[in-house]
Amino acid sequence: MLPILTRFFNPSDYGVIEGITTISSIFALFSTLMLESSAQRSYYDYKDSEEFERKRVISTSFWTLIIWNSICFILILPNSQQIGSLFFAEGKYGLLLFVSLATIPLISLINFLKEIFRLHNQPFKYSFYSVINALISGVSIIIFVVVYDFGLIGYFLGPLVGGVLLFPFIFWFVKENIIRIFSWHELKKMLSYGLPLIPTNCSIWVLTLSDRFFLLKLTSLREVGLYAIGAKLTQLILLFVTAFGLAWSPFILSIYSRDKEEEKIVRAKITTYYIFILASLAIFLTVFSRFIILLFTTKDFLEANNVIGILALATAASGASQVLCTGINIARKTKYLALYTGLAAFLNVCLNAILIPQFGFIGAAGATATSYFFLCILYYRKSQQLYFSPYEPAKIVKIGILSCAVVLASTSISNNDLFVEFIIKSIFFLSFPFLCFLWKVYDRHEISIFRRELSNALKLIR
Repeated sequence: MLPILTRFFNPSDYGVIEGITTISSIFALFSTLMLESSAQRSYYDYKDSEEFERKRVISTSFWTLIIWNSICFILILPNSQQIGSLFFAEGKYGLLLFVSLATIPLISLINFLKEIFRLHNQPFKYSFYSVINALISGVSIIIFVVVYDFGLIGYFLGPLVGGVLLFPFIFWFVKENIIRIFSWHELKKMLSYGLPLIPTNCSIWVLTLSDRFFLLKLTSLREVGLYAIGAKLTQLILLFVTAFGLAWSPFILSIYSRDKEEEKIVRAKITTYYIFILASLAIFLTVFSRFIILLFTTKDFLEANNVIGILALATAASGASQVLCTGINIARKTKYLALYTGLAAFLNVCLNAILIPQFGFIGAAGATATSYFFLCILYYRKSQQLYFSPYEPAKIVKIGILSCAVVLASTSISNNDLFVEFIIKSIFFLSFPFLCFLWKVYDRHEISIFRRELSNALKLIR
């Protein structure tokens, strides 16, 4: 919705939106008690024939979520004004935070009810209600902001209205799975599984969102808004990361179950190519960032161009980390995931405190990128210790050096003539694969294999 909303909101408005959303996300971390994951785990403790036991798991989770969210938000909502004043210099955003916080219980319940479709192997229904939820919320935002000119409050009313409208419909279609029963035994099992996951999620939250609080306190709402736009645009890389991630685990584990040595070789080679693609996407977003900003937003947000390159590298490193930790998962030593995520989060907080006062939102982007690169190194090192694999570290380092060099060089170049700048930036983008070839990241043999596989894929499409 950026092309529409950026015509009605300025960078400072987006700073408020980002601040409210970030504050609400703290409470969202604890609103689910991680029952989505733990209910799924307990659900499969029972066989298909044990239908009542499975319903008992789902029902216990559902009633727990209702009770927990009711207690929490009865206590929190009346204090939304005071909570908002802790982060905003002006004490006038209490109503916005109130509406945002009131949406969290609905979203938590809807997300849990959608998980029932996954448990029943109904991906179409899961996707359908996810899309419907997004559409209702998006259309509601546009109606409130564009048609009725409600301003910022309209932005937060949209998801609330979407949740209110969707919840009774999705509940109707899954109500047969929810019965009037509550099991303390099942709840204890689920909480013992799910609660330890909360600290890991908190570390991830700190790593990805804590910089917003530093920006709110140490800079202006305008800088927060510009940073938010830069972060949203670089999340385009997550489209690829998410698609790859959904396929990665079952693909690798299927090879692992068949031939452990083959899995190591395949994983090592794919990791190099995957990181190369991530770096290419980061460079693409960076070199064409001005054009992307003008396409999706307005000239008021052009300063976001200053952080897109660094945030794109951070997002690429985040995507790389999900592959580099595979050895830890195979070795079943997931405690290191929580430990290293916590260390990266701690580093991020320290760097934010040091860099943001000096460099503003550029410092925040640098802190995020550095923390994710640090996390990649920790994951890679421990994975090799626990389950050694023939990675190609020299090639990965070369890709990292070249991508950082191209990003930094292209960011420093701008021209008033957009056509001239487009030509120059295109040369920068094309230089990356050429430099990788010269530095022997890949060779002619690998290029010929890629051409052959691409040709075969195109034949299948035709």
